Amino acid sequence: MTRVAHGGPIVDQCRFLAEPIAEELGLELYDVLLLREDGHLVLRFVIDHVDGVTHQHCEQFSKRIDPLLDAADPIPSAFFLEVSSPGAERLLRDEKEMLRFLGYPVRLLMRKSDQEAEDSSSANNDPQDSSPLTIEGLLLSVENGVLTLEDIDKQCREVSLAKIERANLLLELPAKPRGKSRGNQLGGSKTSGRKKK
Repeated sequence: MTRVAHGGPIVDQCRFLAEPIAEELGLELYDVLLLREDGHLVLRFVIDHVDGVTHQHCEQFSKRIDPLLDAADPIPSAFFLEVSSPGAERLLRDEKEMLRFLGYPVRLLMRKSDQEAEDSSSANNDPQDSSPLTIEGLLLSVENGVLTLEDIDKQCREVSLAKIERANLLLELPAKPRGKSRGNQLGGSKTSGRKKK
C-alpha cells in the first residue's frame, strides 16, 4: 500500500525550495509528494509546462533541486528523488486548468448529493446504486462557474463546477457500441529520479 503526504513540514520545506527553481525554468510546480512505496521513501516533485513536460525539463529541475536538498537536508533518512509530469490523465484542479484543456476529453465525477439532479445515460443512475455518477465528454467551455462538454452521444451537457467532485483528462473518449472513438491523444508521464543519501 502506498502512503502519501501532500502537506506537513517536510513537504512544505521541499515546496519552498522548489518553487523558485520551477519559476526560473519556466515551469509550474504542480505538486510535491512524500510517499512510501514498496518500503522505500520517495520524494516526488510533479512539474508542469504549458507545452507539456519533456524529459529535459525533469532533468533540469532534478539537477537544480538536488544540491538544495543536500544542503537543507529536510528528510533525515534515505529516499528516492523523483521528478515527473502530472501524466496524461491528470487531475484538473481548478477552472484555470480546465480552460487550458478546452477540446480535450475529460471525466467528471459528480458529488453524491448532486447525482439525482444530473441527466445521464450512465448505468450509474439507479437510485439503489451507491457508486458515483461519472460523465465523460469533450470539454467545450468553462464560463461563469459552468462547464460545458459534448458527451459520446454528441449531446452538449452543462454542469455546475460546484457539483463536480473530481475532474481529470482522459487519453480518449470510450467508443460508443457502434461508431468510432473520438478524442485527442495525450502523451504519458515523464519521470526522472535517483536515490538520495
